[in-house]
Amino acid sequence: TAEPEFASDAALKGGHVLIVASDGVWDVLDDNTALTSTLEFVGEQDAETAAGVLVDASRIVWESRPGAAEGRIDDITALVVFF
Repeated sequence: TAEPEFASDAALKGGHVLIVASDGVWDVLDDNTALTSTLEFVGEQDAETAAGVLVDASRIVWESRPGAAEGRIDDITALVVFF
């Protein structure tokens, strides 16, 4: 079962970020890496680009794994919300 994780980061300046992603992201990126990857987009509230960065970073890792050439890459989906 999925266990949500809550963290606080001073870079959010009192704001919040919600990251909802498939296991294709969480299997290759740890929580801290995912959060850090989104922080540069907090100021402009560009959640779409932040989600794209998570997807792109995950895909790079998956493509470097054995079996990627045969199409064995997990589904990769991410949603980021700044509030």
